[in-house]
Amino acid sequence: MTAPRVLFLIDEVEGLAAGGTERQLFQTIDALSGSEFQVELAVLRGSFGSDSAGCPVHNLDFPRKLASLDGLRALIRLRNWLRFRRFKIVHTFFTDANLVGPIAAKLAGVTAIVGGRRNLNHWMSPRFARFQRISNMFVDVLLANSEMVKEAVYRTEGIRASKIEVIYNAIDIGRFQRNLQSRVRLRQEFGFADDHVVIGNVANLRVIKGVPDFLEAAAIVAGTNPNCRFIQVGEGELRQTIEARIDELGLQNTFHLLGRRNDVPDLLSAFDIGVLTSHAEGFSNSILEYMAAELPVVVTDVGGNREALGETGIIVASRDVGAISSALQRLASDPELRQTMGTLVSQRVRELFAADTIRERWLYFYRSLLQSKSN
Repeated sequence: MTAPRVLFLIDEVEGLAAGGTERQLFQTIDALSGSEFQVELAVLRGSFGSDSAGCPVHNLDFPRKLASLDGLRALIRLRNWLRFRRFKIVHTFFTDANLVGPIAAKLAGVTAIVGGRRNLNHWMSPRFARFQRISNMFVDVLLANSEMVKEAVYRTEGIRASKIEVIYNAIDIGRFQRNLQSRVRLRQEFGFADDHVVIGNVANLRVIKGVPDFLEAAAIVAGTNPNCRFIQVGEGELRQTIEARIDELGLQNTFHLLGRRNDVPDLLSAFDIGVLTSHAEGFSNSILEYMAAELPVVVTDVGGNREALGETGIIVASRDVGAISSALQRLASDPELRQTMGTLVSQRVRELFAADTIRERWLYFYRSLLQSKSN
């Protein structure tokens, strides 16, 4: 009997070090390898190799303008290709794939169609929501990565809650375990002393990630605790603005902008505190990475952050620089509290978000979906 084929359809992929959705997608592909499912990946635009993905990859050369004659032709080609490949499940990610994928899959006779939702739809205009609601008519299930995302999708897309399921992001805990050698090497590289308390934020330099709030809080903390050092990992359109503000605040030797890095697990070993100051989140990979690295965590109360941390971290109001700085000062001045919280977050991530646990949920989800469609 031929193993059922599952296709993940995504707009584009910048690489293995790209955003959180891509990282979770590759982790899901890896988790399903060796199961009863054959997994393939299709990318609407760009060129991405199968050597990196761990499964067959198809680059579809889809036009950017969907509402065009070329877009219609591409939709028909996608339908024909899906029919030829005989996929049992098509699971879409990102905006354009979520629009065209369900329509093409339905016309191709795909057995089960899943739409992916991984943020709070904060970007979605009323016009786009109308088009998405049309596409949602062809979806069997929308899969969200947190209860807060589920609620936002229900509210903005007008789809009934029973049609939305939740599977949390997974984390390869072993990959993020603290490494003493990496800690010593990186702290020496950055010029940190043994008694420096290093506070790190892993987030792209975008408005939605609230990095300026982290910078302003860092200035307050540095003014009262000169032993604190700050690391910002990530790249984005706010870089020049943040660089200028660092100069204005006189934090050139205190606040380090590292840009995009491929060695985040090693960097986390050099941290003493993990922070995320987002204005909106679906379900943050960075928080899970902090937890796996046994770091005490300070996050803003948005999206699935509270679902991730439970009662094990410090949760403050979004955009509240005073509350962020107070939480960081509290942790920076209390090493015993940092150790206690690090132990608690480590226990929680192992119990709820370990890759093996989430893998079983993915397998159960796909098995149940196909079984329900065969009844």
